[in-house]
Amino acid sequence: DTPLSPEARVEAYAIAIEAKCNACVDHGVSCAKDPTKFGMGTGTDCCALLSPCREGTTEKKDGTRKRKSIVKYAGKHTLFAEMIGQAVYEATSEAIMINI
Repeated sequence: DTPLSPEARVEAYAIAIEAKCNACVDHGVSCAKDPTKFGMGTGTDCCALLSPCREGTTEKKDGTRKRKSIVKYAGKHTLFAEMIGQAVYEATSEAIMINI
């Protein structure tokens, strides 16, 4: 439930799209218009990214309030991005295998 900065949202979205495209290539999903090409592009770029939108505070057990942390970056060389990519790749691969 950690919010993403605007920069992290853009990076996370890009990572998700790249992971979906990699799964499509790895499973040989072809383009409906031209079966000699892989199914990538606008049709595979549909994606939803959900995260809390605001920073906020949480109440600790002692009644004091603590500022919530925020994910500032989700670029390719971060653990967070690796986790996003792996989750999207696995989910996309599973969906492809179920529907092929």
